[in-house]
Amino acid sequence: MSIVTKNWGPDDDYGPQELNRVEQNTQVVAALLESAGYRPELEPIKTDRDESGYEFSDSLNRVERNIDALAKALFEPPGYQQPKEWAAGMAHNYEDANRLERNLELIYTWAMLTVNNFKYCGTFYCGEDGDIY
Repeated sequence: MSIVTKNWGPDDDYGPQELNRVEQNTQVVAALLESAGYRPELEPIKTDRDESGYEFSDSLNRVERNIDALAKALFEPPGYQQPKEWAAGMAHNYEDANRLERNLELIYTWAMLTVNNFKYCGTFYCGEDGDIY
């Protein structure tokens, strides 16, 4: 289970497929958190956008709230940037796209660290030096 992110530049076009991918990444991170016992409370996820039906401020606000819900379910990792409140007519640029991507990547990385280093109750590990963990 992994996510796919992109580093956006000022000349890149951000369209409905990119927002679909961000929401798919949100689902992957949510599933990872749930596998470790963290329960993010997400709003509906939409991954079927196309050029003909591309809502903007409402969708971006929901996407921002969902990513923030992931962070709150685990914790806000170092470097996490707070969500933005979108309104009709506000411009979305590559810095906003990178913030969404980076926040998801940070949460995913920290969630993976948590899952991979989780010690289950009743298990132990004996090291070469005789320590029992």
